[in-house]
Amino acid sequence: MSGKKFAPSDTDVRIGQMIRVMREKMGLSQKDVANKIGITFQQVQKYETAANRISVSRLCQIAHAIGVPVVRFFNELDNDYITDKKTADIIIKLNSLPNSNRKNIIWMIDNITKK
Repeated sequence: MSGKKFAPSDTDVRIGQMIRVMREKMGLSQKDVANKIGITFQQVQKYETAANRISVSRLCQIAHAIGVPVVRFFNELDNDYITDKKTADIIIKLNSLPNSNRKNIIWMIDNITKK
């Protein structure tokens, strides 16, 4: 071991957040996902908290286990102008809502912010 401490990037953190939000939306526990891909629930937890980085092949396995296309994770990352964690959390949660709910919330925000 090199003794270097892993420092997660913003991308690591956002991917982990997306995994958690999407997993919970599908009604799956960390253990459910872990069992589907042959790892421990603790490892899933480490991915979600960005304690460990996720390889692309593992991200594909997780996406399949959750039941979402892997490209969804990368589409979310295209919003790279978002830098603060709270805004990223809100966008992830907003994107996880059904279209009708999302449209209603966007309409509400539009009306609140009109001058």
